[in-house]
Amino acid sequence: MKALPLLLLMIASVADGEALRISEVSDVAGDNTERMTLRYRFEGQDKEEELFVLKEVIVGDADVAQASVGHDGAIGVNLKPEGARAMAEATEKMIPRQSRLAIIVDGKLVSAPGVRTTLGGNFELSGLDDDLDERALENLARRMSGRPELGPKEEVSKASPPPPRPETVPFTEEEYQQLKASREKMGIYHLESIPSKEELDAKLQKGMDRNSVIAVFGKPYMMSGNADDETSQLIYKVAPEKRAENPERKMVHDGFNVGFSEGKVTFWGFSFSNTQRERKVVGRVPGLLVASYPEMDFSKGDPDMIALIEGVKIPNIRQELNITDLQQLLSLALMTSNWGEGTEKESWISTQCDFMKILALHFPEAQDLVDGAAGNKVTLRSFGTAMSPYVTEGKPLPDVQAAPADKGQ
Repeated sequence: MKALPLLLLMIASVADGEALRISEVSDVAGDNTERMTLRYRFEGQDKEEELFVLKEVIVGDADVAQASVGHDGAIGVNLKPEGARAMAEATEKMIPRQSRLAIIVDGKLVSAPGVRTTLGGNFELSGLDDDLDERALENLARRMSGRPELGPKEEVSKASPPPPRPETVPFTEEEYQQLKASREKMGIYHLESIPSKEELDAKLQKGMDRNSVIAVFGKPYMMSGNADDETSQLIYKVAPEKRAENPERKMVHDGFNVGFSEGKVTFWGFSFSNTQRERKVVGRVPGLLVASYPEMDFSKGDPDMIALIEGVKIPNIRQELNITDLQQLLSLALMTSNWGEGTEKESWISTQCDFMKILALHFPEAQDLVDGAAGNKVTLRSFGTAMSPYVTEGKPLPDVQAAPADKGQ
């Protein structure tokens, strides 16, 4: 998902004297790679994975502008502009959902996350070595950012406490069915539950075609590639409201993928995530936005997100909105910009569509893009870069207010 998504790197071994090094994982060994072992725990068991890591460094200590320890023992990293560009340029060339990064902290391979989209200059390192106390974590963050370590008598400054989390409750079955229906109206489908390995192995066979798989499991969340591509995947995800509770944010099954070559099944396997079950925020008011969305089917191949956004019809862009509407507009904006990343072709969005018009009325960053647009179009890259700080940097949402009379005409 796009330059500057919060990259949660679940830690579990190489650096030549650097506290932080990020390199690309190679599929094959070579003179330009080094063999490394990734050790981690999954479902209570110790696991190991041998990887070939390119010796070329994408980002190192010299690229770090700031590194600080958060309240949960994670280290937040902000890269210098040149480091952010290096990260973006490297990940832009990688293959989404296939390429991986090697995250090496203090000489230890701690994570090898898959790359879904172009990354940028902010991310978080979590799950670091349990042997690191708060002083060791602080010194590690200091070395990453080129600062001197704590003096013998210097105390560790305490991180600011996290903001209070809103009270949440599970969605009722009726509420879940309403959410499910609204998503499927937009062409987004989910599993009710994740089948076991035994169920997958019993229901899937090599050589099956796509229609046979869909007949068994229903429409997928999405298809990676298109039906006429030499290779593609059907990607099934469990509904957000049906995920595991996962309070410790462990890596658990969140769905499964079925791979095809020349239209026939060649493999299948589970996908993993540390995302928690989605719950309803107590007291959150429903949105007021009145809009219609074009019908799409995300299960039939890579969707045209530009067509989705430009096809949103808002009869009155000056209508009253609330904070829930702003959150939903921002979510759709970032989802669209994320979808356009990782492709060689630059994507553009019209500033004359209803979605961009209403976004510009309430978000000054969107208005700046509209004002500076060439030919009434802006790139998805610039769109995502402008809007992402609301998520990656915790930037407060604008105050909800009526649109000025001279705007949005």
